[in-house]
Order: sequence, then structure tokens, then C-alpha cells
Amino acid sequence: MLYIRDIVPEPDPVDGLISRSCMARYLLGLQAGDFSETYHFVSWTKELPFDFWDAAQGEEVEGAFGPVNLSEEEKKLILELASVAGGWWVDSPNHSNPSLSFLPLEEWQARVRARCRS
Repeated sequence: MLYIRDIVPEPDPVDGLISRSCMARYLLGLQAGDFSETYHFVSWTKELPFDFWDAAQGEEVEGAFGPVNLSEEEKKLILELASVAGGWWVDSPNHSNPSLSFLPLEEWQARVRARCRS
């Protein structure tokens, strides 16, 4: 299973509990890692955020050894996690120090639309 230091859920300093959105971000990151390892056999690829999004939307996505086949339950879970988390995991723009960033859902959807136009 993929472990990404940046997505470990952090408890709220006020009450020591992990917020619902923070837990959703964490679980979405784990789902993305599992998706990448299952269908691409790598921890992370530059195209993973788009492939993961497209697969969750029911679009045709090609994995390392054929098409990606997510169940309806998996698609629903992924999209629900993104909604509760309020965003999507992407590559950090800082290429000298590769890591992940969490984009607000509106910004992510704008990236997806821009990618479709090009």
C-alpha cells in the first residue's frame, strides 16, 4: 500500500479529533495509491490524477495491462471522498522537490476541463 507522508490525517489541535474532510483526504489518497499500484504497477505517475478521475467518472482508462474496470461502488466511493474532502490529489508544481498537493475541487475540475480542450 502506498504511504504518502503528506496525507497522514492530522488531528484538530482544538479537540484532538480528525475532521471528516481530513479523513476523506487521507482515504482518497489511499484509494489513489491503490488505483495506481493495481492498474499501473507504480506508486504514482504524472497522469495518475487524471486517470483516477476519469475512471471514477466512468470514462475509459487504459492501465498497464488493459482497461481499468472500477465497480460502481468504487466509483461512488471515490467521488464521495472527493466531495467530502473538497478536492483532489495532484503532483506538486515544485518539480525540484516532488510531492503531492491537494487542490480544491473547483481548481481540479478547471484543470480537467483545460486538459480536455487541449
